[in-house]
Amino acid sequence: PTGFAVDGSRAFMTTTQQLVNGDTDASNDLYMCDIPAGPIAAQGPLNPCPNLRRLTTGAAGGADVENVIGSAAAGVSKNGSHAYFVARGVLAANRGANDQLAVAGAYNLYLWQTDAAHPAGHITFLAQIANLSDVVGNSATQVTPDGRYLLIGTSTPLVSSGPAADTDSADDVYRYDSETGEWLRISTDTTGSGGNAETSTTVGYRKAMTDDGHTIVFMTAEALAPADANSNTDVYAWHEGKLSLISPDGGGDPGISPSGTDIYFTTTSQVTAADTDTLSDVYIARVDGGFDLRESGPCEGEGCSGAPSAPPGLRTGASGLGGQGDVQEPAPSFTLRAISATQRRALAQTGRVTVTVTANAPGLVSARVTTTISGKPSNGAIARQTMTQAGSVQLTLRLSQKARARLASKHRLTAKIIVTHSKSALPRSATLKLTLTAKAERKAAKRSSAGRGAKTTKQR
Repeated sequence: PTGFAVDGSRAFMTTTQQLVNGDTDASNDLYMCDIPAGPIAAQGPLNPCPNLRRLTTGAAGGADVENVIGSAAAGVSKNGSHAYFVARGVLAANRGANDQLAVAGAYNLYLWQTDAAHPAGHITFLAQIANLSDVVGNSATQVTPDGRYLLIGTSTPLVSSGPAADTDSADDVYRYDSETGEWLRISTDTTGSGGNAETSTTVGYRKAMTDDGHTIVFMTAEALAPADANSNTDVYAWHEGKLSLISPDGGGDPGISPSGTDIYFTTTSQVTAADTDTLSDVYIARVDGGFDLRESGPCEGEGCSGAPSAPPGLRTGASGLGGQGDVQEPAPSFTLRAISATQRRALAQTGRVTVTVTANAPGLVSARVTTTISGKPSNGAIARQTMTQAGSVQLTLRLSQKARARLASKHRLTAKIIVTHSKSALPRSATLKLTLTAKAERKAAKRSSAGRGAKTTKQR
């Protein structure tokens, strides 16, 4: 199944098979099976679904469903009342984002849902998406448990008018409200407008939206708040139309608790006085909580003498021999150096890129480039290197042949670099929007041809 209700009462699936009599074409359709409560008696090797429905009906030439959006069935609400999916057929006549209609052959984003007016369910057209990988198979795509709110990151401008109009070609973060039919661009500045520099704004692979859909976290290198005075990638939080800078001096990999009281992020900055290194650490920004970051007042009396030193003859440090004065070894952590624009262009043109990973502990570092093509993952080969001590290593990553072919034909592709360290539980990642212009494609082909010619000459 491509999605299901968490209580097991409903499952969604896509198939080209004609599972009901009304399905007379060979196009891919979205089906739904309602499963009765209680024990089910076996009827052979395979029980038929007692209530099977084809949801994508009425499209001339077939529905041509691509898939339910998100990854791991993220596009289906927990109660099974909402299913967000993409199809190339025209399944609804309403107008969606930017007053557009669904167009046959385009990546049309739809919502199937049940509500008081449509207890049996109905389909609504939401928007046209230029890049299928923005929503299908993308871990950044999220839906609230009740299905009301949808969160996506896309370079397709879904708000083209008003103060929050999207006028750049970079990624932005959007929220859709299924009750009002409204699209909101989340990645604007603190005034609710602007935010149109050619800088991608992305949602992390962790949970980025609260269960009620009222708070969203994302990361961007664009300065969206007056307090953001550098070009570092920072974590921001959007709450009911108001924007706040969360990481004061760089941060990434944001996540948020279901209630919104805790925001998680990583940073190499020394946010607290106890953080005395420049290695990546995980922090929590907590509502009405956290550390007191104010400087302490002047010392008085014995308070100026500091902590007592270790008794003579006792070693302090990693050995653990000392007691109160022991110095703890830092927890293993690592960072992925930010990918520059030059590196992105190189990856698009040559299919390979060299990344730098810095770690404070020895271990096995692994990395690869992943892409999603037509809803299916396409992974480049894994690059590995064993670190015998703390420091930095460089790994050369390559796009898969399928990804390179897709980039050559479509000229745009979303790639994700994922890095792991054997001593750290949390991976590091970077999402890249690759663009291959016709001029760059010709240069790449020329280099490839020259390389083959040089090889042939050497063999002779």
